[in-house]
Amino acid sequence: SQAGQPVASGGSGIECGSNGTLRVDHSGPQSVVANSTATYTVKVANPYSCPAYRVTVYAFLDESINFVSASGGGQFNSQFRAVQWNVAKMAARGEQTLTYDVRAGASGTYLVCVYAHGYISKCVETNVVRPSIECVVEAPQKATRGQQFEVCVTVRNTGDGAANNITANVNLSGLQFADGSAAKPWNIP
Repeated sequence: SQAGQPVASGGSGIECGSNGTLRVDHSGPQSVVANSTATYTVKVANPYSCPAYRVTVYAFLDESINFVSASGGGQFNSQFRAVQWNVAKMAARGEQTLTYDVRAGASGTYLVCVYAHGYISKCVETNVVRPSIECVVEAPQKATRGQQFEVCVTVRNTGDGAANNITANVNLSGLQFADGSAAKPWNIP
């Protein structure tokens, strides 16, 4: 699938007889967790010694990617399934930095590309993963008062992506660990 193909064009308002080609740079995450927000940055630069008028930037979104928000007055255009920015005037040698936030619900790889007036292409590949944490606690069914026994806590990632910085909080309702505490957090890097 392809997503986020921002297009910047200068329209007929470019002065100095130029063809309206604008420089574009595009950056974003290489990997995100499914259903989390991913932020992409688009930098549009006018390399000419004259201003550019009626500049429009589009970021076309794949059907699996949902628009969350955009900076600089960017709006979601449902007709084109695109984030759209209208920049009335770009100063000579000026630069505009725009950001947009999206959310991908499905695992997969989406190629997010930027085009400036159809001539320049910069791509960022983002892999969407869905970690799924499973926690299993095993302990004896019965114990006598004062008896020590082992509790086995197994934390497993059954998803399709890495899970980092997990904290397992084990609370023993009515029981105590050997050190007298009723709860213990375990940090899993």
